[in-house]
Amino acid sequence: MTPFHHGLENIAEAQTLCAGCNACETVCPVGIPLPRLINKVRSRAVAKKGGGLKRLGVRAWLEPGIAAAIAGGAARVISAVFGKDGFLPHLPALPLGTRWRRLPAPARRPFRARTIPSGSVPSQTQIPGAAAAGVTIAYFPGCITDRLYPEMGEAVVRVLKACGADVSYPELPDCCGLPAINSGDPDLARQSARLMIEALERADTRYIVSSSTSCVVTTVQDYPHLFRDDADWLPRAEQLAKRVIDFTGFMAKVARLPTGALRTDDSEIRFTYHDACQTNHVLGIRGEQRRLISQVMGLTLIEMDDAEMCCGFGGTFSFDHPEIAGRLTHRKLDHASRATADVIVTDNPGCIMQLRGGDSRAWRDHHRSPPGRARESILAGLATRRNLLFVFRRFSDEGFRYQESKRQHSGHPKSCHYRGGQVQSDKIGHRSDD
Repeated sequence: MTPFHHGLENIAEAQTLCAGCNACETVCPVGIPLPRLINKVRSRAVAKKGGGLKRLGVRAWLEPGIAAAIAGGAARVISAVFGKDGFLPHLPALPLGTRWRRLPAPARRPFRARTIPSGSVPSQTQIPGAAAAGVTIAYFPGCITDRLYPEMGEAVVRVLKACGADVSYPELPDCCGLPAINSGDPDLARQSARLMIEALERADTRYIVSSSTSCVVTTVQDYPHLFRDDADWLPRAEQLAKRVIDFTGFMAKVARLPTGALRTDDSEIRFTYHDACQTNHVLGIRGEQRRLISQVMGLTLIEMDDAEMCCGFGGTFSFDHPEIAGRLTHRKLDHASRATADVIVTDNPGCIMQLRGGDSRAWRDHHRSPPGRARESILAGLATRRNLLFVFRRFSDEGFRYQESKRQHSGHPKSCHYRGGQVQSDKIGHRSDD
């Protein structure tokens, strides 16, 4: 109500504090669509004041061909100059955004370059009991998976094929348009949406599966809203929404893997799960991924405190408000450590980028030269358990002992995290207290 009672100028900055987690809508007792209202205010503020450099950056990211060319060129330079640890160097131009995390380096070869020319990812042994034999799928990786974590996309495809599905790779635009929606530029969002709808309509498959729940929410929920007053595009957006499903949802509802189908002897590794905001608050998926981990794969799953709390990414939110985002990230990592988990599992590439970057920065600040096993990335799943869920190790054994030692000597054994080599108390409250 602030823009109506006190003027748009008095809410223009405050609305940027929304991370887009959608938690407010899930707890609202009368079902007010608060996230959509916040985006509407954001659009009005951008229209009145302009979007500045952020708007130009988002437009460049969404411009067909430009983002892919920039990312490809950057990847080649970075890998040649700064090594191959998967992260960008510290960026002085973004001191707050990189002080507490390391940003990922673009992949030298994105997912589309690895798969589309050859037309396939190698298949593996079929998973016994999978119910997806013969199901046709168009895989929609999303831009983060495509440009930053192509190995995640390859792993997802291997699992889908191991379930018996027939997987194809449609040629897609660079992005679904979510950054434009979140930055208050609905016209650019509609432009991106039209390109994506046209591309996915050409895929003659039963399902369109994405391993990015943010992209799924954009196509299923945001596209129909963007075209709510467009008689030509609304039916197309609604028809597309019926075919789009997230990877976890497909595994649970279509593949329906039986208990023990991927069980292996890994009792010494302890896993915990971070509920990505879009997966939890928008898609309502909470138990399916836990069943895959604990029952289908037979792994030890330990629940951390506030597993549903935002990790602090929120797209450009973590750059607009890096101090708040950093506190959320370290709070999440601290809870995972207190759960004595070796591995954090999540299903959203943005969360993976945020948590991995925060963990890497914390390790580098303490040790300067991380050991080779500090953040071993693994893909847990079929056969060698490297294909089902994208996960990463929280600490190596040495790192975990180091943190526990610091806690024992800090006087804050249960409520501290580490930033810049110093112990800082965790002051962020629960969602209900915010």
